[in-house]
Amino acid sequence: MPAFRDIGWRAPGFLCALVASLLMLPALVLALASPPRAAAATPVAPPGFFGVDINAGPINYPQMAAADIGVTRTVFPLGLIKQGPTTPYYWGYSDEIIGDSAENGIKVIPSVYGSPLWISTKLNKTPLKGEAKQVWAAYLTALVDRYGPDGGFWAENPYVHWNRNLMALAHSKGLDVWRTARLFAVVHTAASDAIIAGCSATRSTVSDAPWSPLVAVNDPDGSCGHGCWAAAVIASVAACFGGLRLEWTLTTSKAAVPALMETERTYRHLIELLAEIGNACVCSGCQCRHALRDAAVIGGRVAAHVQWHHFQQTR
Repeated sequence: MPAFRDIGWRAPGFLCALVASLLMLPALVLALASPPRAAAATPVAPPGFFGVDINAGPINYPQMAAADIGVTRTVFPLGLIKQGPTTPYYWGYSDEIIGDSAENGIKVIPSVYGSPLWISTKLNKTPLKGEAKQVWAAYLTALVDRYGPDGGFWAENPYVHWNRNLMALAHSKGLDVWRTARLFAVVHTAASDAIIAGCSATRSTVSDAPWSPLVAVNDPDGSCGHGCWAAAVIASVAACFGGLRLEWTLTTSKAAVPALMETERTYRHLIELLAEIGNACVCSGCQCRHALRDAAVIGGRVAAHVQWHHFQQTR
């Protein structure tokens, strides 16, 4: 056996290295036997973390929700919602944004700014002195009263209003659960389809040349969306109850609509109700007569199709 010096190693150094290796062996075995450490997890944003800024134009809220958009920022300009010192607030603009956002689980961060023309010609300025300060205080209070946690919007919007009055009608006429369910299905299917049909027909209506809207609307000469909805609802109710000669008492919350003159009104013929809805749209300056007539035709035809092709008894 050769001596250590014959192979170029020095005994003390070699022995120390050998002992150190033996001492490290258990640690090496444990290291090889243990599973590899998992890679650090990629940070993931919580649900609804992302937001977008919305302004004008058609907005696809379901698509936003599907993309995990949890919050939107939008502007509620004072000059648009309050267009005169004595005119009521035009909530049609903001109601749609708040309602569609809430329906799709999206929070809204409202921005308020600007000045109406009857206060200042500088529309993008926000004066906070004198009359403007009082107007702004009233406007902010009105926004909170309408869209706050206990706001009137959540207590009285078109769906709540119609559903409550449809339920009262079904109860007053003695409908059982099944007939009440059919009434709601017929009415809401027809109303929803009528809105879609009305949107598709907005460019086919005849305009009133000298007429202009009192408040800002997207398409005053297009078929009236509310008119399509109302005509479909009324025609569906008539079909379910056997005719237009039907007494129906409608109620509305004055707490939710402070400008309301009457909280209850009874109609003895459904045509009276449809005519009053049309007059309200015209007198408020939101639609012209041609648009309402087109809407009545669209809503009635859709309601008839839904009634006779999709909700007939099978036995």
